[in-house]
Amino acid sequence: MPEENFSSLKFRVDQLKPEQDPFLVYHEFQKHEAFHQNLPLPRRKVLKYIVYFYDPGSNLLKVYDEPLRAKIRAAELAGFKREGERFPEMVERMIICDEPHINECIATFLIMTNDLLWSKYHVVMQVYMRASQALLSGETNDVKTLKQAESELSDTMDKLSKRETSQTMLATLQRFYMENKVELRPEEIAIKLLNNPNELPV
Repeated sequence: MPEENFSSLKFRVDQLKPEQDPFLVYHEFQKHEAFHQNLPLPRRKVLKYIVYFYDPGSNLLKVYDEPLRAKIRAAELAGFKREGERFPEMVERMIICDEPHINECIATFLIMTNDLLWSKYHVVMQVYMRASQALLSGETNDVKTLKQAESELSDTMDKLSKRETSQTMLATLQRFYMENKVELRPEEIAIKLLNNPNELPV
C-alpha cells in the first residue's frame, strides 16, 4: 500500500498551519463566487477537505481502497474532529455530498482542475456509492442505476488511465454547474449526464 503523498497538490494545503485559510493564501479561490458564500462549516477546513480529496494530485484514493475511507481521511487531515466514533452531523453530510453550499464548492473546485475525466469520475463515483448504500439499506431494490453507474465508473477509470479528454464536454459541465448553482446533488447531476450525454441537464 502506498504512503500518503501530497507533493503534487496544486494547492499545498498540507503545508498550511491549522488556522490558515486556503481562501486567503491561494488567491485563485477568491475568483469564484462559491467560495465567498457563508458555509455551515469553517471555510478553511472545508477547502482543505476538498483539496485533500478532490485534487488530482492527491493520492488518497490510491492509499485507501474505498472512496468513503479516503473521504474520512481527508476530513481528518482538514482538521475535523470526531465526537466519539463519528463526525458531527454536518461533517458527515459534507462527506456524503448532502450539503448544497459545499456541493457548489466541490463542483467549482472540480471545474478549476480543468480535467473533465477527473470531474466525471467523482460525480459518477458518488452515484455508485449512493446507489450501493440504498440497495444495502433496503431503501430501494432498483439495480438499474447501480449497474449503469458501475459501467460508467469502470469506463471512466479506464479513460483516466489513457488520459482521453473532451474540452466540449468540459465546457458543457462547467456551464451547467454555473447556471444551476449545483442545486442538484452530484449524483443527480451525474444521472442526468449519463441518461442524456449530449444534452445539458436541467
